[in-house]
Amino acid sequence: MKRALIFLIIVFSLTILMAEVITLDLTFSRPDLRQKDDYTEIFFDQCANFGAEGTPQLPQYGTEILLPQGQVISEVRIISTSYQLLDDKITIQPASRQFPISQPVSGYKPVPNEVIYSSSDSYPEEIITAVSTHFLSGHSIGNFNLCPLVYVPAEKRVEYLETITLEIDTKYAIEAQDAERFLKTSPRLNSRIIEIVENPQMLSSYFYVENLRDDEYDLLLITNEQFLP
Repeated sequence: MKRALIFLIIVFSLTILMAEVITLDLTFSRPDLRQKDDYTEIFFDQCANFGAEGTPQLPQYGTEILLPQGQVISEVRIISTSYQLLDDKITIQPASRQFPISQPVSGYKPVPNEVIYSSSDSYPEEIITAVSTHFLSGHSIGNFNLCPLVYVPAEKRVEYLETITLEIDTKYAIEAQDAERFLKTSPRLNSRIIEIVENPQMLSSYFYVENLRDDEYDLLLITNEQFLP
């Protein structure tokens, strides 16, 4: 029993030691407003607007973080925020239902959810959602959605997020260790990772076993003239 307890303590201690915290600072510029009938649409750079049918259609910033090798996201914490008043006379456009491209729709208008649109509570309740980890050629990449505004529907008041500081906790995970079997590096792959993540400097902390083969190569085809176009 003592041996089992000691083993569990050692494993727990190693897990704690391997966990890391990533600090991330994000800044947003004042968004554009576009009037559409009785509603207003709000557009931020690098954000996509969506929501469940009838709810306020809000911008979402898809955040991608390169995590330490062999780890996944365990928690995202908000450390500080700074909001600025955007307007206090806005009714945000309700989100539409998603229709198949092959199914033309005419005369459809989304009906606002009266429970939400008459509420004096801030919407959304949580500005960080859909926290997960995926893997790109063995690299751990954490992602989540961040809504850069808060809306009080009954007051028609909207504030946008000017700056935010986050702490992302990571932890060792079996699925991340399994993904390391596919870990590789190449100039093309590195460029892709650097382009999509907020913290490309983390890439220098990754350790690679020498590739046994290079997937990027040129082909020389030799054939008879009769097969040439």
